[in-house]
Amino acid sequence: MTSQPNDGIHIEGLGGHDYLVSVRRGDAHADFQLHADLRDLGVEPQDADQDRSVREAVAVLAERQPVADLPAVVDLADLAEHIPDFRAALGDRLGRR
Repeated sequence: MTSQPNDGIHIEGLGGHDYLVSVRRGDAHADFQLHADLRDLGVEPQDADQDRSVREAVAVLAERQPVADLPAVVDLADLAEHIPDFRAALGDRLGRR
């Protein structure tokens, strides 16, 4: 995975369900490791484009939390529990609602 033009998100696969993520929003910047097993969100791997799903999950996160406040390690399953509309917002972005 790489950056998309103008989205401020760079994602590099580390193997398995782990990714190194860099997000820039304005003057704020964060680097963190993301564990993103889509099955934790009820999405089966054969039903999803993993790269796109991870990018959209990071975009949803960056819209809901200041990137400078992100911890060094983020688990997608924890996000789904702590951000009430995370699953719905990700589903909307992926056209699954």
